[in-house]
Amino acid sequence: MMKSLFSYGADPAKVRAMEPFEAEIMLRVLLAEQSQFIKPSKASDLFKNAPSEPPPAVLTMLGCLRMAEEELLYSEGVIILLAQLATNPGRAVIMLAHELVTATLKRGQCVDMSYFGQEVCPWGFPTDEAFRESWASQKTLSGNWLDTPEAWHG
Repeated sequence: MMKSLFSYGADPAKVRAMEPFEAEIMLRVLLAEQSQFIKPSKASDLFKNAPSEPPPAVLTMLGCLRMAEEELLYSEGVIILLAQLATNPGRAVIMLAHELVTATLKRGQCVDMSYFGQEVCPWGFPTDEAFRESWASQKTLSGNWLDTPEAWHG
């Protein structure tokens, strides 16, 4: 099991404020969702409809989301924001994808930007130290817990 990246709210040293570009992404996505320009989609559909050469972080995140339950719906905008948070396109994206799957299963429906901002990360975004601690927490004797099917199916 992995310690949640967004459970560090009680420790201000483990969260950081949004960068201006992150706030802009968040506001644009929120407006697009409210206007129905962004509709929830299955990971397989998002993967099929991705640009021919998406950024590596987005491609990794979509690949991870495809390992979860097929019927889960995701907001393309939340995926784009999470991919922007990843300082490391490998493990950080994998952890953020897992956080999105966990929040979606907990909520029972798509995690839109409004829910994401109010319920998932109300204290800010994880620092690099929080990413390192969370990654270390999912290590097992046989490797990485996030490499197992159990990690992606609640």
